[in-house]
Amino acid sequence: MSKKMAVKAVGLAKFFSEFAAVKNLDVTIEEGEFFTLLGPSGCGKTTTLFMIAGLHDPDRGEITINDRIVFSRSQGINVPAEKRDIGMVFQSYAIWPHYTVFENIAYPLKIRKFPKSEIRDKVAAVLSLVKMDNLGDRYPGELSGGQQQRVALARALVYSPSLLLLDEPLANLDYKVREVVRFELKELQRRTKVTTIYVTHDQTEAMVLSDRIAVLEKGELAQEGTPSEIYLKPKSKFVADFIGLSNFIPGVVNRVEEDYQIVKMEKGGEIRFSGINYHRLTPGKKVLLCLRPEDFVLHTERPETGLNVWEAKIRESAFLGNIVTYWVEMAGQVLRVQSHPYFDIERKGDKIFLSIREKQIKIIELP
Repeated sequence: MSKKMAVKAVGLAKFFSEFAAVKNLDVTIEEGEFFTLLGPSGCGKTTTLFMIAGLHDPDRGEITINDRIVFSRSQGINVPAEKRDIGMVFQSYAIWPHYTVFENIAYPLKIRKFPKSEIRDKVAAVLSLVKMDNLGDRYPGELSGGQQQRVALARALVYSPSLLLLDEPLANLDYKVREVVRFELKELQRRTKVTTIYVTHDQTEAMVLSDRIAVLEKGELAQEGTPSEIYLKPKSKFVADFIGLSNFIPGVVNRVEEDYQIVKMEKGGEIRFSGINYHRLTPGKKVLLCLRPEDFVLHTERPETGLNVWEAKIRESAFLGNIVTYWVEMAGQVLRVQSHPYFDIERKGDKIFLSIREKQIKIIELP
């Protein structure tokens, strides 16, 4: 049974003077989904969020929230932000320093003229939800960054909006706090089942939190999918480069042998893969091999299998605790590879062998 659509944006475009911040963007988000807009600065992710929120008017396109058109340039519809039934958390949190935690969270209910008894009950319930039951009388200046972030979340959730919009809400937290709050945020979203649109440039946040991710590049959709689809099957060099670390090796499809296709790497050597994971490519087709550092297996002796094994030389290494990163020279190019910390070769100039399983090879077809 398919889920109900919560948000649909069709043909969105936004210009600032002659700069196209968003170009002809289509986005569909299901009810209860945690959906992330991911990309580098200037890619249009926050502009897209603000258009959905009603804080920017699109120059073109249509936005539907829960089966109601809230913006349509062609039909002349533009529902104000305060009537779109959304909660929003900004990067700065925007909580008032002269209000207590209780007063900050209660504010959206007061302006909607909820009865005092209902305000008290709703604030108490949401304080419990964000694990701040006993902090209602404190002022923001008496709270940690993580606690302030929870206050902002509680204020956005207190009136049970149908849609929660989050604009890089963890950016101001230090690394360890951010990692804890990520999981708290995901747990909170699962418990409330509120449809959530999250904006970030942090790929780790996107991978940890999201049901689906839309990667944006220069105002356009580069790829959309689950975290595993985006990471394991990137459709372009931009996506493969932005999500995680990648080695890019240009090559040409050289020949086909039985079930295998063989790519000749530009600087020497061959790599082969079967048709199980990829459709058959035409000999002469230019491709880009995308190989993640963790895709390689390092050996001190040449392994028995002869498929996708290359001799290499260590150029540099970096011990990072849980892994060791090596920069190795193979077939005239330097690759970044990773191994566990107990691989006992770290000396510059040592000879090793690299192998890679065919299912881990990612092929990006070039025009």
